[in-house]
Amino acid sequence: MLKRWLALVTILVGMIPAGLVLAENASSPNFQNTDSSIIPLIINTVSANFIIDGSVSPIVGTAASANLIVESGPQSDPGNPPVVIPPVIPPPSGGGGGGGGIPIPVPVPSGPLLEPPPTIDPRRWTYKSTAMVQGNRGVTNAEIYLNGSNVDIVYPNADRWSRVLPLGLGDNTLVLQSKQGDRASILVYGMVHRRLIGDVNDNRIVDDVDLSLFTRHWKAFDIQSDFDEDGLIDDVDLSLLASHWGKSY
Repeated sequence: MLKRWLALVTILVGMIPAGLVLAENASSPNFQNTDSSIIPLIINTVSANFIIDGSVSPIVGTAASANLIVESGPQSDPGNPPVVIPPVIPPPSGGGGGGGGIPIPVPVPSGPLLEPPPTIDPRRWTYKSTAMVQGNRGVTNAEIYLNGSNVDIVYPNADRWSRVLPLGLGDNTLVLQSKQGDRASILVYGMVHRRLIGDVNDNRIVDDVDLSLFTRHWKAFDIQSDFDEDGLIDDVDLSLLASHWGKSY
């Protein structure tokens, strides 16, 4: 029985194409794989900053990581929500979405308010899995908390803040607050919308309607058909649409 089992394993291993690895497994705090010829079948990590950057998505991705990011190239399938989805806290009016983010508590100030409050610059929707969000700090040198956390906030100067934020498909709610000493601002709400690649009319499915709309924009320019957001409607965008055909969320 053991011999038969070993023979079967040998046959299966022989069927694995060149460039395919069965697993990427790391416990390093900063593990990265940027070799596009490596196609992970499984990624499994307990790393804090595990990143896979390849031309083909892994088949299975599991993580205990707080910041697992899978970046995919033009022929991959980034149409599903990324492993990391920003936390979503709906505003008091019942604002929505966030692609399935997990709510976390954001402290509401009870003492003297820090004024003026910070701001979030208006931003259009995007096809990308991350977005640069930024705005004014309100009070010079105030500390910024986005969705309850000050992690990864960058301060270009004493009056501005920014952060690269992972996005889930759909509406991603942003909750902003500034703090200085024992004072905190009111909560400021914003939204970033991530669209499914290939979904020209943004109805959450890539179908023949999107293809029809896309052909009208061919070699012209319409931001809704510019899936890689490079300012051109070309064969790369067509390839992206084709690779997401039938996808929905």
